Amino acid sequence: MKYRYCQLILLLVLFQSFGVSAFEPSICKMLVSEAERQNDSLVDWQLENNIELKKQGCWKVQLHYGRQAILQAIKEKRYLAKAQIELQLSSSEFFLGNYTESLELAESARTFAKQHSIWREYIESLYLLSGIYRGLDNDDAINFGKKALEILEQHRIDDNFLRAKIHYNLGAAYSESKTSSRDLKKAEQSFRKAFQIFSSQNNHYEMVRVGLRLARVEYLRKNYINALIEIETVENHINGPRSRMLYHYQLGKVLLAMGRYSAAVIEAEKALELADRLHAIVDRSRIAKLIKKAEDFQPSSGKK
Repeated sequence: MKYRYCQLILLLVLFQSFGVSAFEPSICKMLVSEAERQNDSLVDWQLENNIELKKQGCWKVQLHYGRQAILQAIKEKRYLAKAQIELQLSSSEFFLGNYTESLELAESARTFAKQHSIWREYIESLYLLSGIYRGLDNDDAINFGKKALEILEQHRIDDNFLRAKIHYNLGAAYSESKTSSRDLKKAEQSFRKAFQIFSSQNNHYEMVRVGLRLARVEYLRKNYINALIEIETVENHINGPRSRMLYHYQLGKVLLAMGRYSAAVIEAEKALELADRLHAIVDRSRIAKLIKKAEDFQPSSGKK
């Protein structure tokens, strides 16, 4: 058992050492070719292809050409485009667990947006900062989330998707706080609001993310049956590898808490395979720890 865990940790170290480039899907080569042909149009190409780059897991391509696009935007004095790309890259750096880089990009975009009263981008920077500080176990995550909602209402920004994203991050901040700021009731309220909006937009990916967060709230309450119900509610909405990874991981955590150790390992191993495909370093580390914990509880380990 100990040998298996060492293997997982070694793979994680190698994964971090080589970077994401060695693991990128083959479709990324085609996107590289596209990016190389852009010349003076790289800024627009980056803005238009951001979602596709993330969807395909082309993190190196997105970050590399995104930073080139930022330089081109500065040269062309397209400062709003620069801020928009910074927000895109900040989101990706956060996903990869690079919180320092994510923070720098979000702060740069926030400074520009506030100076020029560009409220949508300003709000987006606040909700990204909420996520980053949550990743850093800092309760400023709650403050940034509340500030984002306040500015959204103050300037009457008509963007329900952004509103739902803010509620999602605020709910996560309330539920994951390591201090007395943790408030599972407020977390559930925020998640319910986000879920309602994403459902009205038929956004299955976000519905799954929020549903699994609601399961997490029930898990923290030790209401494991309710957690399984929340997980089952979103199962039919899963439509991508990241959603499926999160699904298997949360299901594994609940099964472990219920003492179903073998089943927990099975779910966690499915999540681990998907984390490798997605280059999700932070998620991979969490999943490896879950597998270790579940295997240590199994009878074959000699522990009870």
